[in-house]
Amino acid sequence: MSSLDEAETLGERFIRELADHMMRKYHERHEELRKRLGGDVDELYFVHELCECRRKRLMRKLYPELELARLFEPQIMLGELVHVAVESLTQSQHEVLKHKTLEEDGKKVRIVGTIDIYHPESETVVEVKYARKLDSDTPLEHHKLQASLYAWLANAKTAEIWYITPEGIRTYYQIEPINENDVKTLIKNLKIPMWPKWECRYCQYINVCGANSRF
Repeated sequence: MSSLDEAETLGERFIRELADHMMRKYHERHEELRKRLGGDVDELYFVHELCECRRKRLMRKLYPELELARLFEPQIMLGELVHVAVESLTQSQHEVLKHKTLEEDGKKVRIVGTIDIYHPESETVVEVKYARKLDSDTPLEHHKLQASLYAWLANAKTAEIWYITPEGIRTYYQIEPINENDVKTLIKNLKIPMWPKWECRYCQYINVCGANSRF
């Protein structure tokens, strides 16, 4: 038996380390933040949870293995590499944690988000997106909503979205922060799915969720 049969290659180690990095960033860190920031409030929502089908919160608890398996999809791994590269090349702050607490229907609700890039001098947040191609409908509505929520969390003046694709790089700017009343509307929004035209089709829980719009 050769040494390659017994030992991890450099390429295999890189893939594993990338997967470990993504596990810490998108799963373990979220769980740690939920425990640390959710103890003194009635509800805690991450920004991405306000921009998606509300049922996904339950699905993640019921089927965590499906969420973890998604990290190994090539597009997801490539997207993370793009994020790391873009953030490392900017002179601004990156992976910036922000949160706000508000009252809704007599309950304390905390909104938490990690901003890709924050430029304090211009009071601008940047959301980095990897995509397979540039579409005529970019920036996508759920991406604009996400960026506006991050701008609100950071008390920023504006938000930008940077699309990094094999076809080129496209940036969108002057996205205004969402207002608090609209945040409260999102908290009460129980729409399933939130984006009926496409959300179920791309959801990793489609085969186990009885509420999906495929049927």
